[in-house]
Amino acid sequence: MQHLSLVTEEHITTESWVHAVNGSEEAGCINLTSSNPALDFYIDTVLVGCLSLFGLIGNLVSFLVLQKTNGKLTSTAVLLQGLAFFDSFFILGSIFYHSLRSVYPYTGYMTTYWNNFPLVQVHVLPWWYISQTCSTWMVTYITVDRYLAVHHPIKAIIHCSAKRARKMTVVIFLLAVLYNIPRFFEYRVLKLPLHCEVHYLRYQASLFTNTTYRFMYACCLYFLTMYILPLVILIVCNIQLIREVHQASRNRTCMVLSLNMRSHREDGSISIIVIAVILSFILCIGPDLVLQIMFVTNASYSQR
Repeated sequence: MQHLSLVTEEHITTESWVHAVNGSEEAGCINLTSSNPALDFYIDTVLVGCLSLFGLIGNLVSFLVLQKTNGKLTSTAVLLQGLAFFDSFFILGSIFYHSLRSVYPYTGYMTTYWNNFPLVQVHVLPWWYISQTCSTWMVTYITVDRYLAVHHPIKAIIHCSAKRARKMTVVIFLLAVLYNIPRFFEYRVLKLPLHCEVHYLRYQASLFTNTTYRFMYACCLYFLTMYILPLVILIVCNIQLIREVHQASRNRTCMVLSLNMRSHREDGSISIIVIAVILSFILCIGPDLVLQIMFVTNASYSQR
């Protein structure tokens, strides 16, 4: 059983199937591994895999710690729990899609996973995009929520409740699923019995090969919704939060002990946590943005 090279829907014929199977050692597997399987294994599986496990553990700990804040859930705590949940699914998708695929070429283990990798690509990748969309916009909404709590405390009483935070988490998930529905139709897998074996052929569906779709959805709309809009909102709100934390720190040094001193400290601590999350997100999304631009540029160039 082998997984085969990627072809387009209009090129699927019986002859192309046979040619793809017979040439799978030269074509199919090379598309999934580089010329240095050892380097792939130690980077994708060992390094990225370990970081992913630490991320899963960190998200679990964060979820449990945020379960209660002074006896009750706050809107920020609920949103951070939702972020930890979606981020965990994003990490799991990365493990299944990136880390595990480098095991077989180097070690020879996990044959079943390797043989069924086209199925993983077709069925796991859309949900990976959904979790990525959820994580991105959860961070964005957390920033807006904290901005309202700091700069518009009266409005925050209505708009920054735990109940509303739960509703917005569900809304973000539903919108993410709706936005990524086309991802489920970009690729197809054909099951091809040949030479007493079962082979899987992953191919690009006609939707993905459509130039208008790739330019409008996979390029323009994707960059707008996943990078440009979130980054603009994050940067603007984060600057305001940093100013507020700095101002609160200066005021605290001149403030005498009062009944609301503890409340000011808690608000400042929450703002610092949110700022740290935002900065970490921006640092992580920056390299990914560069890689996506390179991918789109190379794909456009290769089609010429």
